Amino acid sequence: MIRLLHFLTDLDRHSGGPSVSVPALCRSLGTLPGFSVHLAARPTPSPVPIGKEEPFIVHWTDGSRTSTRRLIRELASDGAAILHCHGIWDPMYHAAARLARRKDIPMVYSIRGMLEPWALRHKRWKKRLGWMAYQRADLTRAALLHATSEAEVDSIRRCGFDDSQILTLPNAVPLPPDLAHLTAITQRTRTLLFLGRIHPVKGIPPLLEAWAAAAPAGWTLQLTGPDCDGHRAGLETVVRRAGLTGRVRFTGSVDGEEKWRLLAEAGCLVLPSYSENFGMVAAEALAVGTPVAASTGTPWQRLEDEDAGWWVPPTRDGWVAFLEDLSSRSMKSLEAMGERGRAFAAREFSSPSIALRFAGAYRSLLGDRFPPSSPPE
Repeated sequence: MIRLLHFLTDLDRHSGGPSVSVPALCRSLGTLPGFSVHLAARPTPSPVPIGKEEPFIVHWTDGSRTSTRRLIRELASDGAAILHCHGIWDPMYHAAARLARRKDIPMVYSIRGMLEPWALRHKRWKKRLGWMAYQRADLTRAALLHATSEAEVDSIRRCGFDDSQILTLPNAVPLPPDLAHLTAITQRTRTLLFLGRIHPVKGIPPLLEAWAAAAPAGWTLQLTGPDCDGHRAGLETVVRRAGLTGRVRFTGSVDGEEKWRLLAEAGCLVLPSYSENFGMVAAEALAVGTPVAASTGTPWQRLEDEDAGWWVPPTRDGWVAFLEDLSSRSMKSLEAMGERGRAFAAREFSSPSIALRFAGAYRSLLGDRFPPSSPPE
C-alpha cells in the first residue's frame, strides 16, 4: 500500500481553486487500488464540505513543525510513502520537506502559481529571504515539481529548474452529480460573470473601463466573490463614478449548488486576471457549457484553438475588442461555443483521468520500493 500525504494550507471555501481541486484529486486517488490517501490542512471557520464517506482521510493540523513531523511519522513509519505539498513558502511545507529528506521520502510540490512574476513581486523582500534561507533548497531536492500549465513551466524554468524535474498536469475539476440535469433546465442569461476573489491580481479595473466604453446592449456584468483587503469598495467607487450602477452588479461569495447555477446561467464567464497558474473557474465554466473570456495573463490560450472562448490582453483596449465581438454574437452562437468548451473540458480536466496520471508518476518515483502486492494498473 502506498501512503499519499497531501499538505494544503487550508480548505477554506474562500481560498480559491486548490481548496476544491485538491480534495477532488484525493477523492479520485482514494478510489484507486494500492493507495491510502491522507490530506492535512489547517482548520478554518468555513471549510469546503467533506463527508465522512470520502475515500481519503482529513487530518486537521495547526501547521506547526511539531504537529507536521508527528503526522508524517505516524503515516510514513512503514511501507512506501510520498509527501505532496500544494504550494510553497508555508513553514508547514518546509517542516515536511526536512523530515522527508531525513526519512528518504519522495517529495512533490504543486507550485500553484507561487513562482509567477506577479506572485514573486508580492511581499518581495520576505520571499527573497525565504528563497535564500530554505525554499530554493527544498525545491531543488524535490522529486517532482508539478505545474498546471506550460506558462507555469516557463516560470519554474526561470527560477533555475529544468524539465527533468517538472510534471505538467492540469487541475482536476470536480463536477456536481446532477450536472446533466442542471444544464438541461438552465436558461442562459445575458450575464458576463466574474466569479472569484475580489483582489488586485484579478485585473478587474481595466474590465470596468472597457465596460463603460463598450458594454453590450442588454448585458449585465456580475462580480461575484469574497472581498479581499477592501478591494471591492474601490471598485464600487469606480462603478458609481462611471455611471455604471445597474449595469454592474456585485454579489458576495457563493459555493455548492449556487455556484454551479450561476456558472450554468451565465452567457459568458470572464477571467481578467493579470496572473493565474491555472484558473479553476474557467475549467468549471467550460464543464457546464459556458464560454470563457480569459486574459493572456492566464494559461487559457486553447480557448481560441478550441473555439470555446477568447484569450484577451488584460488592458482596456483588449477588453473593449472582446466586448465588441461578444455584442455581435447571438445567444445561439454562444451556446454552440459552450458545447465545444464542454467537450474540451471532458477530455482534459476530469478528476479520474488526472488522478490516474498522478498515480503513474507516484509509482515511478518509488521505483523498486513499490509494494509488490499493489501492482500498477
